Amino acid sequence: MQNMEHESPDMQRDIAWFNSERKMQELYKKGIGKMLEQENAESLFEDGESCLCCIDEGTDNGLFRAAGSGILLSDEERATLVDRLQAMGVKGVKSHEGCGAAEKYCKDNNITDKSVDEVAKEKAQQIAKELGVPYLGHIEKLSRPAEFHYARTVYYDGTGQFNQAAVGDKLPPGFVISRRYLDDKSSIDNLQLAIQIALGHHGFGKKITKDKPLMLLALGDPHDSMFDAAAMQKEMDDFLKQLAEKDPQTASRVRLDVADAPISHETRN
Repeated sequence: MQNMEHESPDMQRDIAWFNSERKMQELYKKGIGKMLEQENAESLFEDGESCLCCIDEGTDNGLFRAAGSGILLSDEERATLVDRLQAMGVKGVKSHEGCGAAEKYCKDNNITDKSVDEVAKEKAQQIAKELGVPYLGHIEKLSRPAEFHYARTVYYDGTGQFNQAAVGDKLPPGFVISRRYLDDKSSIDNLQLAIQIALGHHGFGKKITKDKPLMLLALGDPHDSMFDAAAMQKEMDDFLKQLAEKDPQTASRVRLDVADAPISHETRN
């Protein structure tokens, strides 16, 4: 893989796109179901860190994912997430540098007397307190370039066990949304934000086209009919139908793929 550290942002984008092409072409051709049949794919759903972090593909630790570690959730939505994560034994919360969700929160709330990073830390500390767990710190070194997002996938995780830290060369890196633990509305809100970032100037933007689309990868839990592949398929079909009606240009640049994850009851925390 080519090194990007000393290149300009535009060159970094070109290099990152080139580096991702082989794995993306494999995904386009085979589909997520076949990709999850490869050797040791079950390791993608094991041994993740039981902490809450952002959906950002650069924060590759943490099983529990919500934009900005929950910063955009309403009080009611946050309470739902807190209840579900406490039941799952969450052990901490992290924030991260250059968080797009925290930036959106600052803009939406007209916060100008604090930096985005300061607000990201404060809100992560707040939800950690509500969860009754430690705040585990602010991630300053992301696994993606600081200047842009290189995600070409969005993992819409119905298992609650997808461990991006284990992806390695098995799957392309992507945004991760913990559908299992977020309510219906905030799950879709998180999905819309991920699509907006990936297709905008903070992501690959115009490089993502109808022929090389952003992949929405819905991961089902085969042991739970509320979150299995059939349930994920219906939910995503409804979302994409609405997206096509509202924003056909964006809808033409995303593609859905759905599969049950290779997990057993024994791996459920």
